[in-house]
Amino acid sequence: MTQFDRAVKALGSAGEKVETMACKILAAIPKDITSDELDALIVHAYEVNGWNTRQGRPSAEQRGKVPPTVRTYMWELRGAIREGLPAWKYATFYELRIARSKLKLIEAQARQDQDGAVQASLPDLPELNGVRLTGAGGYNGALFHDLVLTYVALPEGQRALFARNLARLEHKYQPVAKLKKAA
Repeated sequence: MTQFDRAVKALGSAGEKVETMACKILAAIPKDITSDELDALIVHAYEVNGWNTRQGRPSAEQRGKVPPTVRTYMWELRGAIREGLPAWKYATFYELRIARSKLKLIEAQARQDQDGAVQASLPDLPELNGVRLTGAGGYNGALFHDLVLTYVALPEGQRALFARNLARLEHKYQPVAKLKKAA
């Protein structure tokens, strides 16, 4: 057995112990707890255990850092409560993680359906090879995506002017871009 094999085995057994202990957290959560109540509960637990309760790195005189494992489980728990999942009903954090991932898949599918419906209702756009409109509900910082949303939002009379101005920019900067590409 190599050193790596032993390390993986130790990680597996330690992980099982941690998961088992973490289940006690789920059992200790009050039913119907809100996000703010959970935050107060976590801060209190951190204070009782002598851990830093403020964001950022604690100075030497202050309380110790929250262990990374504890931070990870608290992050998972906070996320579940904020997403509206009844965390107190789950027996393990594994079940909680699976529920969160299913919820994210459902939300992503709903967003995709909404984007598809918005895209189907868009007017004919100028030829935009390779440009895909995602998240049609708002700007996302992608240059061409945002140009398309701007074009769609313009009144019919201003679209032609917008397209002409865009063509002028292309004409002005295309020779410079070709020179750089050749170099």
